[in-house]
Amino acid sequence: MNQVVCNAKVQKLEALTDNVYRVFLELENNVNFQPGQYMEIQVAENHWQAFSLACLPNKDAIELHIQYLPARENSVALFSQLNSGNPLQVRLALGECVLKGEDRPLTLVAAGTGFAQIKALIESMIEKKWQSPINLYWAAKNLEGLYDLATVQTWQKQLADFTLISILEEPPKAWQGEVGRVTDVLANDYDEANSAASLEGFICGSPNMVYAVEDLLMAQGMRPRALLSDVHAYAPRSYE
Repeated sequence: MNQVVCNAKVQKLEALTDNVYRVFLELENNVNFQPGQYMEIQVAENHWQAFSLACLPNKDAIELHIQYLPARENSVALFSQLNSGNPLQVRLALGECVLKGEDRPLTLVAAGTGFAQIKALIESMIEKKWQSPINLYWAAKNLEGLYDLATVQTWQKQLADFTLISILEEPPKAWQGEVGRVTDVLANDYDEANSAASLEGFICGSPNMVYAVEDLLMAQGMRPRALLSDVHAYAPRSYE
């Protein structure tokens, strides 16, 4: 698939939390992409920031989930552009973390706004009428970090066999989900030798999180890179 560089304008900027925004961009060109891929926004002459496409193709607007980090210069510059009303320079589509193969059980792991990539993948599964079990581990520091639980609840009605495992490090008193880090929960769920041997799916988060999860699951038999991640491309490591 060829990469396209074009202009985009902000159609809508919607606050989901104090610092996470759903951004809708209208592209000047029709650009096809695969669910799970990402796009880049030019923030400075030689600097582009990458964001997962949180929607299916052939929509009126591109959906992104972007966290505002006021202590980071690039984040401040990006939101200045998003609020300026001026056209953005973007390029898409990039990434190899796309849904391939037949209907089969999949495990999905997301931290924070890594949920954006998962959203596109699951919407693709809904479109394909996926029948096999899908388990989503979504981890955040606090309840606000699980910023789109309403959407997840609709998936439970649209998919034949979907399970959300929500994880908080700092849960509220009435919390009914899991507590701790995502690795803590996965360690409990895959605590027997070779219990992760048949695992397949996707993992979306920071390199530290991705590789910590991989180390844990590979110790229980998972094949290297059985959980696809963009981290494998931009922060690779050796599996020897």
